[in-house]
Amino acid sequence: MNRAPDWADALSLVLERVLVDPPQVIQGQPSTGEMSWSGSGGSSWGVWEMTPGIMSDVEYNETCIIIQGHGFVTRMLAGELVTQELQPGVVLTLRTGEETRWEVTTTLRKVYHLAG
Repeated sequence: MNRAPDWADALSLVLERVLVDPPQVIQGQPSTGEMSWSGSGGSSWGVWEMTPGIMSDVEYNETCIIIQGHGFVTRMLAGELVTQELQPGVVLTLRTGEETRWEVTTTLRKVYHLAG
């Protein structure tokens, strides 16, 4: 983890991308990039992005704000499979162990906070 910046432009940060692990890829060749910082009480926060494609993931306790791009996340909420649209301004809370399906149509970037 990096030292938390005193100021950063989350849209301009250069994130080193890596291909998504093949078992997680559902469609396309998505890659992800991330930069994170330690927070207080074991928490962390950072910036994450995904290029177009579809992947599955298992989440942590996270609150995030979409700041760029477009896509959809599908997950179980109250026993129902729900697909939610992701676009700048959307605030999303994910829970530890939650299985998600990310479908990104335009490179998606979010700022996130992981609870400690």
